[in-house]
Amino acid sequence: MEFCFYYGKETIDIAFHFENEKKIYELNINGENPRYYMFDTINELIYFKAFDNKSLYEIWNELEN
Repeated sequence: MEFCFYYGKETIDIAFHFENEKKIYELNINGENPRYYMFDTINELIYFKAFDNKSLYEIWNELEN
């Protein structure tokens, strides 16, 4: 499963897949400074400070308001 959205000048791509029976969460940030991260849990993914000390959770709340 994959989900993609834009934040400023960056494209944020969130995905998960299985490696054997383990679920892996991925965060790809494409823009001026491309970055790629992998996480073992959804909480690690959404609370990781990947965007100038903001987490995905904080960004999503910002975009909703």
